[in-house]
Amino acid sequence: MHDEIGNVRLIVGDVLLVQGPRAQISRLKRGEDVLVLDATADLPFTTKAPIALLSMASIVVTAALGFLPIAISAPCGVLALIFTGCLSWRDATSALSAQVILIVAASLALGVALLKTGGADYLARLFVALVGGWSPTFVISGLMLLMAVLTNIVSNNAAAVIGTPIAVSIATNWGIPQNHSCLPCCSGPT
Repeated sequence: MHDEIGNVRLIVGDVLLVQGPRAQISRLKRGEDVLVLDATADLPFTTKAPIALLSMASIVVTAALGFLPIAISAPCGVLALIFTGCLSWRDATSALSAQVILIVAASLALGVALLKTGGADYLARLFVALVGGWSPTFVISGLMLLMAVLTNIVSNNAAAVIGTPIAVSIATNWGIPQNHSCLPCCSGPT
């Protein structure tokens, strides 16, 4: 607990509820470091806003149309934001979380390990054996429920990386080719 509110260091993205004399609130509105939102204020528009919007739209469009994978278009968009001055290098690096990066990297490694060791295939065969007589709709629902429970233990990214090879192995155990366009709930086990 801080002794005084004046000793608390604020960072970008912090939200404060402030009450005070109108003159002091007006002085805050005139400054560039703080965005004061009240019933009389509109969101500010800067000359960099169209550039930022164009960069973000380019990321989405190039990934959606398949010109570039999102893993390439997103970093390129961030670099464009930095080079055009919409985003400072300091803000970009402070937004990175080492914990999130480590969780994603560990999740990817776990997913690869599940595939390489046959763990995903084993878990899929076990899952199919437990729910083999059920309809494909219930099997998929059960897998989704399992992933929902798993997200309470690990991150949603980790659950997706762990669940994807298991789901692919379940489809393979049902005899559904990986490039099949129909969902397992439509085809059923073969």
